[in-house]
Amino acid sequence: MATCLIKVALVLSIPALIESRLLRAQGPPANGSIDDQIAQLGGEIANEENEVADMKRAGVQEVELPDDFVRHCPASVKLALNNPDMEGKAVHATDVASLVNEEEFLLGLLLMHERRNNWSVEQELDAICDFARSSPIIEKLYRHHNASESLATQLAKLMDNERKVLGPTKVPPLNLDGLSSQQILATLVR
Repeated sequence: MATCLIKVALVLSIPALIESRLLRAQGPPANGSIDDQIAQLGGEIANEENEVADMKRAGVQEVELPDDFVRHCPASVKLALNNPDMEGKAVHATDVASLVNEEEFLLGLLLMHERRNNWSVEQELDAICDFARSSPIIEKLYRHHNASESLATQLAKLMDNERKVLGPTKVPPLNLDGLSSQQILATLVR
């Protein structure tokens, strides 16, 4: 509680310090060298520090703030949301959602070019190879595809089989759309 009171005292003294600096005559004093000016400023700073120290010693009377804020989030829900294990599950759910999005994108790409009939099998395999680093089923398709069936159909079957085993995640994925990298890190670190 004492540290809270000290912080309040410091916060209350800052506007006075700023006001005294702003109302003081601007420009260098009429007489004195740069060294004299520095010494004068050092003295002013020391005086201000002494005032803050005096305020700390004197203390600030405790102010009771009414707690009239109506909380809508029950304590049990808030506790569950602040659970560090939930963050790991949310990151895992985000990874799974990203993986699913990449697989669906590749499936759409293969279907589009299959319908237009404007890609060769080598071009399709090149696209699959590009996505194989991020998804085990795409890598499996790249390594073990067969020529009797279209690559889009084979990928769709692999995705269906994976979804049967994958199951739902325990928590929703993190919503990171439109966030900067700094905001994403802040979300993960909180």
